[in-house]
Amino acid sequence: MSVLDTAKARSSVRAYTGQAVEEEKLQKILEAAHVAPTAANMQPVRLIVVRSREGLAAVSESANIIIS
Repeated sequence: MSVLDTAKARSSVRAYTGQAVEEEKLQKILEAAHVAPTAANMQPVRLIVVRSREGLAAVSESANIIIS
């Protein structure tokens, strides 16, 4: 599958479940983010993994977004 095919086939999900992401999948996502290019490889990358409801509430409050 080419990058163009992948871009055309993608979809956005805005209805999330309470199911946690499996550790193996999370590690693959983090690895992909780690190796993804940035502008001239000069921009710092900061990733935050939130696993608790309390942490999610804190992020929600600080970012001024509503999470149900």
